[in-house]
Amino acid sequence: MSNRLAACSSHAVSASKPMYNAMKNAIIYHRVDWDGYTSAAVALKAFPQAELIGWNYRDPLPNVAEYDRVVLVDLTIYANSADGRRDFSWMFNNQKKIIWIDHHPIIHEVPGTYAGLQKEGIGACWLTWKYFHDEYGISCNTTHIKYAATFDVFRKDGWLCSWEDAWAYQLFLNKFGPGYTPKTGDCSKKHVKQASALLLASEEEISANLEAGYAREEQRAKKEAEIFTNHAWRVKIGDYVGWLIESDEQPAIVVKSHSDHGVGDFFILFSNGKKDDKGNYRVSIRVPESSDFSAKAFAEARFGGGYLKAAGCIISEEEMNAIWNTQFAL
Repeated sequence: MSNRLAACSSHAVSASKPMYNAMKNAIIYHRVDWDGYTSAAVALKAFPQAELIGWNYRDPLPNVAEYDRVVLVDLTIYANSADGRRDFSWMFNNQKKIIWIDHHPIIHEVPGTYAGLQKEGIGACWLTWKYFHDEYGISCNTTHIKYAATFDVFRKDGWLCSWEDAWAYQLFLNKFGPGYTPKTGDCSKKHVKQASALLLASEEEISANLEAGYAREEQRAKKEAEIFTNHAWRVKIGDYVGWLIESDEQPAIVVKSHSDHGVGDFFILFSNGKKDDKGNYRVSIRVPESSDFSAKAFAEARFGGGYLKAAGCIISEEEMNAIWNTQFAL
């Protein structure tokens, strides 16, 4: 996509200069995971007075008329038009004030020219760090950024650090809970503050967090075994055979050791506590490396999105019942 990465020289102004301090800035970040929280925390290093705005797909389009600068991290903002196509007019209309940093696969051309950085296959928080380090000279402990970035893109080959360490660190982070639930609303600003503190943590503190993560791994293994024993069902979608799983746990935690329970082409995680006011299910889809089932295609057909191996969308109660009715005994 030729226009996704614009020259940044016109925006490479030190955040400490008076003209920038006088500007009103906003940081819009993906409000559902640690990659989004950490990306926002890094951007805050460049714009410490910026307003934090958590956003997720299907949320109302944010109103940024009052801001001079908008830092957009770990997402692309668009609306679904009546015919099901993606409408990028929000991006285009605000392009002159946007610094856009993202790593999600974008299969549609995004009109306009943007300052920032987009690259698939690496966590958005690492791209955010690279951009603001190179352009604004910010500094912090990058260890947390590496762990969060490696985990978020499910890189088993350790793109930035050991996958095992990234996994254990994620388990430590998960004790804080998700950034949004129907009962509590959006708690993501709290998690951005926690991520900000981790950017300043010492290596000793990070190491202690990592050890806590490995301890939680033992608890996770026991909980996952119980989930698969009592709350997982074999189902079919077309020619694919997978798992329908009822769980409030983080999706990656539930399916990490799926081979211990029988390989499936896909895993669809749902919870009755995550139904919307129309009775639809907010689901997460995970796909093992050995399967060619596309989580991304499945989610996008239902106006969701994500990666080939990890995505999310909303499934109607009628479709959920149809999937449920395909279940069969092992």
